[in-house]
Amino acid sequence: MAGKKKAPIKEKVALPGGSSSEVNPFKEDDLSQLPKTTPMEEILKEEVEPTIQKATSVPSHLIQTKDEYNVEIIMDFDGKIDPFFLEHKDPKYKYRFLNEEGKNIAMKTSNLLFQKGGWQIVPRDHLVNVLKIPENLIHKDGVYRVGSEMVLARMPVELYEKKEEYKRKEVEDRTNRIKKLAEEGDSSLAGIGHENMKGLQPKNKLGDNWKTPERR
Repeated sequence: MAGKKKAPIKEKVALPGGSSSEVNPFKEDDLSQLPKTTPMEEILKEEVEPTIQKATSVPSHLIQTKDEYNVEIIMDFDGKIDPFFLEHKDPKYKYRFLNEEGKNIAMKTSNLLFQKGGWQIVPRDHLVNVLKIPENLIHKDGVYRVGSEMVLARMPVELYEKKEEYKRKEVEDRTNRIKKLAEEGDSSLAGIGHENMKGLQPKNKLGDNWKTPERR
């Protein structure tokens, strides 16, 4: 068939002992039949260029526009510095750092004073003019953060004291109920679990059923 290359003709060579072997008629210095190799320049073209990772950009609130050193230095010789310390507080407010986690911040900034609410995120004007927080430490959204999750909040002193008084009363009421049960018992629990059960009884009504460490 036209256009089809003919296979190379192999010659038979007689070997000692009457055997024969086929040999390729091409000469050793004939390189035309060797497999083709890819030129080096093409290999280099196919190489993938290395990816260069760009440096993380500096937050805009840390970039200074004036040629001056304005970092407020703290001489932390012993390393025991409270990052939440506020030097210039307004005595009309109580301050607290709140975790910005969604549910927590929603609960703490709600208007339910006795359900952990009542806190307000400190606004920029108060941060700058009252607390004297440097502008470069206030974030773009106008709040003051320590770390990546803690944001500064405030509450009027009178509301804070009502909140604390409510919490103290809750603890006191629970303590008094436990103390009363220990001293007087609770007959309303009689019959629970067993018809002969007399409910929760104090030590002076247990009689011989009271077990001291020596009688156990």
